[in-house]
Amino acid sequence: MIGGKQSTKKPSGTAGRESRPTGAANNSDTAIGIAIIVGVIVAIVLLINFWRQILLICGIALAVWICFVIVRKMWRSHQDRLAAKRAEDERMAQRAQEQHEQYLQGEDAGIYGRFTPADPDNPKPRIRQLPRSPKEWRDEKRH
Repeated sequence: MIGGKQSTKKPSGTAGRESRPTGAANNSDTAIGIAIIVGVIVAIVLLINFWRQILLICGIALAVWICFVIVRKMWRSHQDRLAAKRAEDERMAQRAQEQHEQYLQGEDAGIYGRFTPADPDNPKPRIRQLPRSPKEWRDEKRH
């Protein structure tokens, strides 16, 4: 260091050297490039010569995929129906348990459930007869 300035001189061991790929690296890059080009050419030739077989294989793969989707949907639908059936059975068992407890307490709902029988002391309710033809329907609406 002379006069407070630093020397910008590089050490003598690295002077003039740049990082360049070696000859072996250049050869491997060239070989990879050639291999890719040859592979693309071979793929094009195979595609041209065997397009029917490739199309058939693609069609079979598509059919298998569609079958898989349909079977999966059917399976899920079946599982949903089973879950709904189990839930309904559970609700029915719960209602039966509630009615049993009501029966043990002496309540009528424990015997008849939600549908109590008709009271025999009351007269029968009038049952309306349905009209037999459209003309009778129209006549009944006019009155």
